Amino acid sequence: MPATLFIAACVVVLAALVARQARGMQRLRYELAQETAARLKTEEDFQALLVCSRELGERLREQFTRQQTLADQVQHLNRGLAQSGGAVDVQRLLNQGLALDQVTSLCELSRGEAALLERWTKQLKVA
Repeated sequence: MPATLFIAACVVVLAALVARQARGMQRLRYELAQETAARLKTEEDFQALLVCSRELGERLREQFTRQQTLADQVQHLNRGLAQSGGAVDVQRLLNQGLALDQVTSLCELSRGEAALLERWTKQLKVA
């Protein structure tokens, strides 16, 4: 009988160890699932950041191109202004459709001078 009791005790101890091991495995599976979900969320965030970064880079390239084009246009206008007379330049700029404020700024005229030249240009167009 003592051998049977010993075997029964061993079986109970082994059953307790197996149950404890099963609880530990279940806890590890839960933690693994949590870590997997966190990793997937981090990957999604990284992908969103990467897409945003690419779009931002593209917009910066486009803005640089526009800025370069405008700088070239201003340089061209300044070269043209330096080569010809002031009234002719103002008339040409107004004919090209530049606003009066832009012409005033480019040609360093007072607002009154530019307005007078604008009216004169309109009169030339009518005539």
